[in-house]
Amino acid sequence: MKNTLMWDGVDLEYLANKYGTPLYVYSVSAMEDKINQLKKAFIEKYPKARIAYASKAFLNKAMVGLIKSQGLSLDAVSLGELQIALKAGMDAQDIEFNGNNKLHSELEYAIKHRVGRIIVDSKEELEYIERFGRQYNYRVPVLFRVTPGININSHKYIITGSKDSKFGLPLDDSLVPHLKRVLESDYMDFYGFHFHLGSQLMDNHTYLQSLELVFEFIDKYLENKLIKELNIGGGGWH
Repeated sequence: MKNTLMWDGVDLEYLANKYGTPLYVYSVSAMEDKINQLKKAFIEKYPKARIAYASKAFLNKAMVGLIKSQGLSLDAVSLGELQIALKAGMDAQDIEFNGNNKLHSELEYAIKHRVGRIIVDSKEELEYIERFGRQYNYRVPVLFRVTPGININSHKYIITGSKDSKFGLPLDDSLVPHLKRVLESDYMDFYGFHFHLGSQLMDNHTYLQSLELVFEFIDKYLENKLIKELNIGGGGWH
């Protein structure tokens, strides 16, 4: 009797012989199962919620097709990811452009193609977002990536929500001038806030604590101004 290593009902030896090695094999049914769990937890309870796939995990045209078929949005962090998504038929409005140290050319490409959201990671981005918004006559939807500055139970190298994180802007008084600039701009449309606290986070306590801090900031500085979205990021939860 032959011992056969199977993955999602497929013979891995057959795949290795057909495609060669090394070979990465993904289970579509396993991904669909995780997506359905998220839909049950969020979309079914909050119909206006959005689920975005982090394309840095893995992206090709087939993956974009799966994301589209599931009705998800896509979080891109590089020009290559933007290009793959658009060439595979992803609606630009369903793409959010994230990441620190964005190149000016990447921002221009994203704005030229009218991506649905740009998540601002530094104050320097605002000048270029406004410039390209004017150039391409597009009022760019933006969210600020903020660092709530809470204590997180994870390894220090994969924590991204502390005050001194290299990602995002501190959630304090220093954010106010940049927020005011967006609110007063004809070429930037303020959508809200985004935070990503880190990876391998196994409970929701830190998310709830961070949301409380964001709500306090909104109450203090934004008064009656509309917040369209709160993007609470991922965190490597399985």
